[in-house]
Amino acid sequence: MGKKTILVLLATLLGLAGAAQAGILDAIRSPDPSDDVSVLKSLYREHFKPDDVQFGVLLKGSRDGPEHLAVYCYLSKESGRDYNYILGLRRGGDSWQVVFEKLKIDVGGIFVSLPSRPGPPYGKAYGYWKKEPRTKVRLTDVEIVDWVNARVLSASLGIGADEVLARRANGEKISAIAGKTYREKHKGGPSAEKEKSKDTAKGKGRSRGTGTCTAAGPPGKKK
Repeated sequence: MGKKTILVLLATLLGLAGAAQAGILDAIRSPDPSDDVSVLKSLYREHFKPDDVQFGVLLKGSRDGPEHLAVYCYLSKESGRDYNYILGLRRGGDSWQVVFEKLKIDVGGIFVSLPSRPGPPYGKAYGYWKKEPRTKVRLTDVEIVDWVNARVLSASLGIGADEVLARRANGEKISAIAGKTYREKHKGGPSAEKEKSKDTAKGKGRSRGTGTCTAAGPPGKKK
């Protein structure tokens, strides 16, 4: 195979890869309201405002579930490290707690002040932090993912962070919470009022939590 042929093949492959990544990013910029994961990724892009090329690298390189993307974005923003570095730590087997420690980011920075102590598995560590914010806490991957997402969904969709955690404790996926709430606030889904009336009619009316974030919140404390 001649050198010219090899160069042509390489250019073709690079072009295909670029087109595929562009397609992924286009889908995120204009998410399908019926696709919960597409909505979730779009919210991350709007909330953290990552570089599009780097965000494409993250989407392609992450072996974690889509809800973990929020933690990658949070840590990259707080530490200044690129996604490839954090992806390498995760591929090496590090838990999110260990990744926070290696990046010198205080995991307590992901907590959101709530009107009341949340139920398990979130309440114990939250109680220690609420009593003394400088307390060093250790969290599981699930807790870290859920707290970071509670912050993002609260800031992006106006849903109470405590409601996000309560629904997660009941087994609802982060993507499902995001998709349903998004559809309630945009065309293509039932309005919040209709959903509330429906719940009340069934005798299962619920009140939304008040632990709502209006911004990304204070950054994690650096050691």
